[in-house]
Amino acid sequence: MKYRGSVFPFLLSLFGGATVAAVTLSSSAGCSGTIPVAARPELDPPTRAEAQSFARGSNAFGVDLYKNVATEEGNLAFSPASLSMSLAMTWGGAKGETAEEMKRVLHFEGSADDTARAAGRLASQLEDPARPVTFQIANQLFGEASIKLEQPFLERTRDAFGAPLVQVDFLSNFAEARVDINEWAAAKTHRKIQNLIPEGGLSADTRLVLVNALYFFGDWEVPFEQEGTYDAPFRTGAGEIKSTPMMHSPDHGSYSFVAKDGLKVLSIPYKGGAMSMLFILPDTIDGLPALESSLSLEKLEGLIGALEKDKRVAVSLPKFEIEPQSSLSLDKFLSRMGMPTAFDDRKADFTSIYNPPAVEDRLHIEKVFHKAFLKLDEKGTEAAAATAVVMSKATSAAQNDGEFTADHPFLFVLRDESSGLALFMGRVNDPTVK
Repeated sequence: MKYRGSVFPFLLSLFGGATVAAVTLSSSAGCSGTIPVAARPELDPPTRAEAQSFARGSNAFGVDLYKNVATEEGNLAFSPASLSMSLAMTWGGAKGETAEEMKRVLHFEGSADDTARAAGRLASQLEDPARPVTFQIANQLFGEASIKLEQPFLERTRDAFGAPLVQVDFLSNFAEARVDINEWAAAKTHRKIQNLIPEGGLSADTRLVLVNALYFFGDWEVPFEQEGTYDAPFRTGAGEIKSTPMMHSPDHGSYSFVAKDGLKVLSIPYKGGAMSMLFILPDTIDGLPALESSLSLEKLEGLIGALEKDKRVAVSLPKFEIEPQSSLSLDKFLSRMGMPTAFDDRKADFTSIYNPPAVEDRLHIEKVFHKAFLKLDEKGTEAAAATAVVMSKATSAAQNDGEFTADHPFLFVLRDESSGLALFMGRVNDPTVK
């Protein structure tokens, strides 16, 4: 596929790692037009209110989505932050009932401009190179070259999200476009996210794909000693007992910890303390389903708020890697959660993205693809995720304050300490399975 100009190789070299979101929309005719590609903007830091508002909305959406996708079997990982950012770009072009439904489901506050500004500033803050962890975000629009997208929409996504438009030929080369978008996602995620959009995920009706990519790599503030890792039994969600490499905290391990309401909650900081991984472990071996069904934003915030700092905890935690072969297709879940109009080819109103003369050529969200990778070991964590929204036509010898032995299924949340934003969340049912 030929891209207009020489921007694509430059973009591939810009970032590594990722969570990717792609929104595809479709229609038929139109005239060509684009907005000049710009470098990722330098934005002022978000106010505390802006950061917390976007983070809390994204977390609420993440908890709601988790409860829906938890019906799927096995291990699970996804990025609420990636999905919120990609869908925020899409919401910015919605009107009427389409916009109202999306706003409710995504728990956004204020206007599209307010949300875009808060999201963009928070993303820029999270990427601060002074932090001793690697965190990178990239956004991109892939648009059909024969149509003209609305200038205010292009300016907002470029200025707030650093998402320039690259023109592609979906009409006659959608299969090749899929390969190139997947390559973009792979490059932005340090090759951790492959084949984001599956075969058949795009068509000649595709008009726009909005993509977000997020990548994290961080060392623990106090790493686990490799000599303290040995095989131990883990009882899986299916009731099987499997031998798995289990890490154990060093003698000087000190964490934020609380035992409350039949749960043990542990927070392990990454180097620098700006980000951490939260683990939520039911006391009972088969307690994960009950935890999942009762999960809410208020419960999650209550558990985080109850954490007691500087507790000496004997930690036993399995090494694990979540690397799904196929992407999550989230359109059915999002529709069921309360935003069906956005997926309705007759009712969806995204005319602030593209406003064609013929009503039948208007855009709707066809697919939302999301894929996440997460690996946890003695040194730290590497995580990446990708989302695509497709829019189309038609043990310690010292005295311990507690124990945290994760030898049965548990939840995890990788979060930014300052804003509270959940970057990744999921569960481990079986650490021996990717």
